[in-house]
Amino acid sequence: AYSESVNNTAKSNSNSRRAYQGEVHYNFNVMKKVDMSIGARIDYEVASLVSPSIIIPTNRAFLTGELSYHFPNFQKTKNHIYTTIGLGVGYSKTTIDQTVSTGLALINPALRLGLLTKMSTNYSLIIEGIIESISMHESFADNTEQNTNINNFKFAIGLKFEITNICIAKQK
Repeated sequence: AYSESVNNTAKSNSNSRRAYQGEVHYNFNVMKKVDMSIGARIDYEVASLVSPSIIIPTNRAFLTGELSYHFPNFQKTKNHIYTTIGLGVGYSKTTIDQTVSTGLALINPALRLGLLTKMSTNYSLIIEGIIESISMHESFADNTEQNTNINNFKFAIGLKFEITNICIAKQK
């Protein structure tokens, strides 16, 4: 995390933070160079504190929406740079020393700058730099509220699959 704030806590004494993320998007073309997508994302994050020595796992699940602009292809290739802005809404669950808090999680916004490299007619390699802001509004069983804001800078590598002809059922 680039920066983090948690209400009702002392200054952060986080020793380390690891996060794993998976996401799937369905893209559809809006205009010649503009795509929209809807998708789902799952995060698993573990923060370790120094004093007291505590491991804090957090799980998040989001529904996402994005809008992308694709710049012109590089000369003599189908490779290009693109930029994306996205939002997400979902659920978060944090466990602190066997005490669980749950609540609303928001991605507001996520900004991506990426390179799309065409590998074949059906898939492309994508490499992205991502800046995002995540807010979590959670409550414990005793109704104590905890608000966490995290600003991240990430680097991602992925594959984009393009399916052009889908036949669900043939009629005779």
